[in-house]
Parts: sequence; C-alpha cells; structure tokens
Amino acid sequence: QIARTAQSSAIWISASCFLPSESTAEQFAQSVRSLGYEVSVQLSDVAEHLPWDATVVKHMRPSNSEISFEAMLGEIAARFSGRNDGWGCLSEKSATSIEPTT
Repeated sequence: QIARTAQSSAIWISASCFLPSESTAEQFAQSVRSLGYEVSVQLSDVAEHLPWDATVVKHMRPSNSEISFEAMLGEIAARFSGRNDGWGCLSEKSATSIEPTT
C-alpha cells in the first residue's frame, strides 16, 4: 500500500512474500521485524503450495535504489522455502492537490 505524507515525498510501500506454512511465515516475519520493518502474516492461498502471505511495509521514497529491499526480502523468504511476490502500492489523493478545470 502507498500513502503520501504531507512532510515528504516518502510513501508506504508493501511487499508480499509467500511461505509454505504458518510457522515459516512467522519465522520469516520475526527475521524481517528484527531489521526494523512492519510485517503482517495471513493465510491467503494465493500461491499454490505457498498459502501464507507475509506483507512487509516500508516508508520510503519510490526509487529503484530504495525498492532494492525487495531482493533482500526474497533472500530471507528463500531461507524459509518461500518466495518474494513483489511490491505494490495504492495512491491516496492528496488533500492539497488541485483538480484540473474544464
């Protein structure tokens, strides 16, 4: 998910990692939380044989260098027989944005 803050151009970006069991998802989450990230774990059944989804949230500027945390998440997920599914975001309309006129 993505949400802009009024103070900066940083936004909230989430990355999903799929894991084979609740136990491995919680172990993955604990490893990632120890690095300072927020993580939630839920049963999603989105990926075959990897039914548990660990969603990692990071507040950052959306740039290629910042998104590199995705590779790190993939490496950690692989330790628990999981995989990274990529990152995503949602845009929230800024309260200070100006609508075009016609």
